[in-house]
Amino acid sequence: MAISRHVARQLVRHPNLHGISVVGPDGIPRDQSTSTQLTKDRSFASSPNFMHHQRTGDAALFVSEPMRGRISAQTVISLSRQLVNGDGEFDGMVVAELGLTPFNPQFARLKIGAKGSISLRDAELRPILRYPSLPELKNGKKPQLSADFKAALAQSPLVGTYVSGATSIDGVRRIHSYKRHPDFPVYLNVGVSTDDAFGGWYSELLLSFCTGCLIFVLTTGTGTLALLQHHRRETLAKDALAKSEARLVRAELGSKSGNWELHLATQVIRPSEGTAQIYGLSEKDFQLATAQAMVLPAFRPAMDKALKRLIENNEPYAVEFQIMLSATGEVKDIFSKAELDRSRGIVFGLIQDITQRKADQKALTQSEESPRLLANNATDVIWTLTQKANVTYISPSVARLRGYTPDEIIGKTFIEDISASSLNPVLKRFTLAVNALKSGEQVSDYHAELEYPCKGTGPPSGLKQRRQPCTARQATS
Repeated sequence: MAISRHVARQLVRHPNLHGISVVGPDGIPRDQSTSTQLTKDRSFASSPNFMHHQRTGDAALFVSEPMRGRISAQTVISLSRQLVNGDGEFDGMVVAELGLTPFNPQFARLKIGAKGSISLRDAELRPILRYPSLPELKNGKKPQLSADFKAALAQSPLVGTYVSGATSIDGVRRIHSYKRHPDFPVYLNVGVSTDDAFGGWYSELLLSFCTGCLIFVLTTGTGTLALLQHHRRETLAKDALAKSEARLVRAELGSKSGNWELHLATQVIRPSEGTAQIYGLSEKDFQLATAQAMVLPAFRPAMDKALKRLIENNEPYAVEFQIMLSATGEVKDIFSKAELDRSRGIVFGLIQDITQRKADQKALTQSEESPRLLANNATDVIWTLTQKANVTYISPSVARLRGYTPDEIIGKTFIEDISASSLNPVLKRFTLAVNALKSGEQVSDYHAELEYPCKGTGPPSGLKQRRQPCTARQATS
């Protein structure tokens, strides 16, 4: 009873509603109020709204195309939201039928000119309502979405302005402004004919043009000179722009890099010449799916996650991954970074082929591993130092000669345990070597015998070491 009273109040508050119904999960109304006579078909199971909510579980408002109402027999659009039970399962929907008749008088009161038009479309851009009404074609279909509107949506999915050519509906050219409603899945598109928009000042434009021509003819060569100078400046600016673009292309190709745009509404990537060359494709636009298919499977989940976080949370990404060119089978290492311009619905990105850099890094790692492998297996003690005398590496043979493991020595300064008699000459030589490195000079070889203690021999005065292993507690004489 409470639901019925609430529904009845809504019908009074919104006279354009033909009816409101609470529908169960089987498609049968549980509670229904209407301002008109009920139709004979009481089931909503086959209605677009019910099938949408049942199939997708979408909690958002769903707006249907114009259709014959299930509550009333009139032409309406249905607005619905799904219901869920205590377990979160689908439990039907609440649907309201909105009559279209009152819209036309409201649209007619707007000052859009004799040849203007106003249209409502759903989120899929299907027509809901148009003023003046859309004519029926011979095959019963509605006119298709114009190419001009599609192009404008690709550039700016949420709001924009464009000029259409002569339409197939009535042959009128119009200036259109469109916007998607922030809270409801509908687009509003308002068009004003170019004749209505510009007709009032065509004559003034013609008069001004003629007057300007007369003044130009009557003036001295100053006007001609100014015009030539202006033309020269424009030519120079165009030449500079062309040269700048050519330098950018050369820089991209030379550095094996490029830039790209992903238009979210169409899923189309617009590549620069450098980007197209990296992917082994032409410079023409290609689908996002084409680029994604080239990513090796091991990297695809991370790439999909990065793009999803960018689009949903506006989190820029910088990632490395590998692709395989579809034409040649060549595998490339890629670095890419991107950020989102949400107002335009475009992802802007940079890309670079880092295959050679990865190969160089691998070769460098291997070249560093070879001498380390040699040092690890040498019988003599080999170590490396920082310019502050800290030990960064010492070969495992130190354990045989002194009884210490490398971990016990690395991080310490090499002079901490040296004997007093060896300290001064070593410090002097080390200082000379550091200064030579800082000035870019060659460091000459240095040969000396130093005294270090073995582990457990006490202060550094006990053992003269060079090649003799530490087998017992010994002292120099």
